[in-house]
Amino acid sequence: MLKTTLRPLAIGISMWAVTAQAQTVKPFTNSVGMKMIGVQKGTFNMGAETSKFQLGEVTVYSKDAPYYDETPVHAVTITAPFYISETEVTIGQFSRFKKEYKGSDHFKPYVSGISWNEASEFCKWLSKKEGKTYRLPTEAEWEYACRAGTQTLFWSGNSLPTDDTNPWGIKNMHSGVAEWCYDWYGEYSEAAQTDPVGYTAGLSKVIRGGAAHTSELEDNSPDFHPITDAAFYRAANRASMQPDCPATGTDQVTPHFVGFRIVQGALPVTQPLPVTASFPLQGVKQSTTQFAQLGPDATQPYFKARQVMASPPDLTYPWENQVAGLHPANQGKVHSSGFVACPNGDLLLVGFSSSRLKSESAYNTTMVVTRLRAGAEGWEMPGLFYDRSNINDQSALLWNDNGTLWFFGGGRGLGNIPFVFTKSTDNGATWSALQTPVIKGGVEPFAPQPINSAFRAPDGTIYFGSDAIDASSFLWASKDNGKTWYDTKGRTKGRHTTFVMLKDNRILGMGGKNSNVEGYMPQTFSSDNGKTWSGNTKSAFAALGSNQRPVIMRLKSGRLFFAGDYQDIKMMDNPPPKDITDRGSYVALSDDDGKTWTIKKLEMAPEHNDWHGVVKRGSKPQHGFGTLGYCAATQTPNGVIHLMTSKGKPSMHFALNEAWILSGFTGEVNQQPGNDSSGIKQIEEKYSNGKTRITSGGFLGKNGFVLQGKEAWYYDNGVKQYEATFNKGVLQGMESYWDRDGKLLWTRDHTPYGTTVWTNYWSNGAKRSVSTWWGLTATGPATSFDRDGKVLHQIMFDEGRRVVTEAKSEIQE
Repeated sequence: MLKTTLRPLAIGISMWAVTAQAQTVKPFTNSVGMKMIGVQKGTFNMGAETSKFQLGEVTVYSKDAPYYDETPVHAVTITAPFYISETEVTIGQFSRFKKEYKGSDHFKPYVSGISWNEASEFCKWLSKKEGKTYRLPTEAEWEYACRAGTQTLFWSGNSLPTDDTNPWGIKNMHSGVAEWCYDWYGEYSEAAQTDPVGYTAGLSKVIRGGAAHTSELEDNSPDFHPITDAAFYRAANRASMQPDCPATGTDQVTPHFVGFRIVQGALPVTQPLPVTASFPLQGVKQSTTQFAQLGPDATQPYFKARQVMASPPDLTYPWENQVAGLHPANQGKVHSSGFVACPNGDLLLVGFSSSRLKSESAYNTTMVVTRLRAGAEGWEMPGLFYDRSNINDQSALLWNDNGTLWFFGGGRGLGNIPFVFTKSTDNGATWSALQTPVIKGGVEPFAPQPINSAFRAPDGTIYFGSDAIDASSFLWASKDNGKTWYDTKGRTKGRHTTFVMLKDNRILGMGGKNSNVEGYMPQTFSSDNGKTWSGNTKSAFAALGSNQRPVIMRLKSGRLFFAGDYQDIKMMDNPPPKDITDRGSYVALSDDDGKTWTIKKLEMAPEHNDWHGVVKRGSKPQHGFGTLGYCAATQTPNGVIHLMTSKGKPSMHFALNEAWILSGFTGEVNQQPGNDSSGIKQIEEKYSNGKTRITSGGFLGKNGFVLQGKEAWYYDNGVKQYEATFNKGVLQGMESYWDRDGKLLWTRDHTPYGTTVWTNYWSNGAKRSVSTWWGLTATGPATSFDRDGKVLHQIMFDEGRRVVTEAKSEIQE
C-alpha cells in the first residue's frame, strides 16, 4: 500500500453523546475472502460541530473553508445491526468479478479508480453468488462505523491514528483509498434522522474516507499524487462525484482515487429525501415559449443594461454572503460562466464560484446558477447548481442545441477527466445525469476548462471549445450526439479562444490570452474540422490578457457577432497597436464572415474589479477602462443579443440588437416595456397529477412579454411554494418562498423607496438573517441570528462590499 505522510490537525472540540450496543456480533469471512465486521444498532451525532477548526499548519484543505455541507450536526439512529467489510475491497477480490481489472499501484492491495456503477455491480454479483444482500454502506452507516462510538475528528481523537484499526475492528477509515457510499449527495437536514438513505436523486454520489481528487497539481499531468492532507480523512469529511466516473469504454486511462468497501445487510426501508432544486431552477414556465419570439422592432435600436450577478456573492467573502442571506455555496467571485437563451425566453447563467482571494483550483469551488425569467426586469439571487464536494468545479459552458440545453463543466485534479456534461429539455428546470465523457482515440495535453463556444457542423458533429495547455485552445467533438467524444488534435495559439463555424465550413478561432500578432488579437482557421489550424494572422482587434476572453457567435440574421476589450488588462506591459486608440470594450458585426467588421464602443462596460481600487501590476488592471472580463453571449428567440460580463464592478448583462450596433446611440434606448395595450395573458401550468404548478400573468409590450400581476408556484403536494406581484416586470410588495411542508424559507419586501429587505428563516420560524439591498447590490445593514434569536454577526454593506471600520477584519481568509 502506498504510504503517505499526513499533515496533523489540532482542535478543541466538545464530545457528543454516542450510544451503541457493544460490538459482540461475531465476524465472518465470505466466499471471496472478505472479513465482515458486525456493527450493532445505535445513535450518534452526524456531521461536524463547526465549519471552522484550527489546523496544526495551513493546508490545502484548510484554505478552502467553509465546509458548509458537513453541518448542521444532527442525531442519527441506526435501528438494525449490519456487517461491514473490515477493509476496502482488494484488487484480488474485485478481479474475481471483473477479470480484466489490474488495479493501480497507488493504493495496493485495494482497488482504486472504480466508478460507483462498477462498485454497485460488484455488490449485485456478490449477492447473487452468496444468496445474501450485499451493497454499499449508506453515508450514515459509514460515519457511524468510522466513529466507533466517538465524536472527535478521528476515532482516535483529534489526531490521526498510528494504527488505523478502530475499536470495533474496522480498518483504514482514516487512511488509504476514498470510498463510495450508497447515497446521492445532498445537504444535511436540521432534523434528527432514522436510518437515512440520502436523496431520491442527484448529480453525484457520496464519497467518504479521503479525497476524491487525485492530485495537488493545478494542471493536467501524468504524475498523480494522493492528497496528503489529514483533514480529508476526518470522520465528518464529505466528498462526491458523478457515479459513472471513470467512464467505461474510454480509450484513455482516467484515474481517480476512489475505491469502496461493502455492507452485508438489507437496505433500510426509510424513504429517501425529496429533492428541491435551488430557486432559479424552480417555477420555470414552459408555456411562455409561445411569447418568446416576440421582441423589439428589429429595425429600431434597442439597448438595455442590467446587473447580472448579485454582490454579494461577487467579490466578497463566504461568511459575508451567509450574513446577507445567500446559500453558503456562494463564495467570493463568480466567473467563467455559461450563458444561454432558453426556448421559453428565459436567460440562464451558470458560473463557478470560488473564494475571492484563493486559488481557482481549490477543492471547494461550486457551480452556482441564476436566471432572468421571461418578462421580468431583474436577475435572481444565485443558488447552487451543483457541488461535487471536495472536487474543483470550474469553467462552465451552456449551449442551446435547437431546444435542448447542454451544460459542459470543467475542473482540475481528476486526472485525465476533461469535462462533465448534462442536458435539459425543459428550459433548465431539470437536468439529466451528470456524465463523464467516453473519450475515443488519443488525447493531446489539455486543461479541463471549457470556454464559451459550442455549435453543430452541417454534418451534425458537435464541437465545443476548451483550453489546452499554456497559450493554446482546441475543440472537443462528438459525432454521435455525446455518446463518445474525441480530441480534434489541433491547437490554436491562444488560451480562451472563441470559435465559430463559417459559411464555407471552415472554423474560425479568435483570440486567446497570452498570444498576439504585433499587438493584435490573433485569428486562425481550420479547414479540417479542428485537426490543424492555420498560422495566426492579425485580426482587427487588440490582443487580450489575463481576466479577459472575447466571444463570437453566429446570429439568426447570418451575421457574426463579436465582443471584447480594446486593450490588454496589463496595458502598460502589453500596449495595444497604435492605430487602436479607443479604450474600454466593444461589440462588432460582420456581414462577410469576419473579413471586415463594424465595431462600436460599449460605453457602459464596467471597470475591472480591482478590490482596493489601486492600480497594481501583475494580474491587476493597469488602467481604469471598461472590461468584459470572461464574457459570453447568446441570442433569444426574439432576436435580441445578450452579452454577459464578469470580473467587473459589477458584472453586467447587456441586451441589444443589431440596429443598435449600427446606430449612433451609446446607451439605453427603447427599453421601456410599454403599456398593457393588448390585455393580460393568463398563464396556468399543471403537474401530471392535475394539480396546479404555476399561475401567472403578463402582457405583450412593445419589446415582448412582460410579467404583470400575481404569480404563484405550488409543490406537487399542493403546498404553495412561492408568491409575488409584478408591475411591468418589476417585483413589488412582499415576495415569499416556502418549503414543501409550508414553512416560510424567506421573504423579500420590495419597498416603495427602491430598496429590498431580505429575511431568511430557520425551520423553527426564527429569523436567520436580515439584509438590505438596492437591486442586486447589498447596501445597508445585514444581521445573522442563531436558531434561538441570538445575533451572530452584524455588518454594514456599501455597494456590495462590507464596510470595514476596525483596524483588522473580524474574520480573515
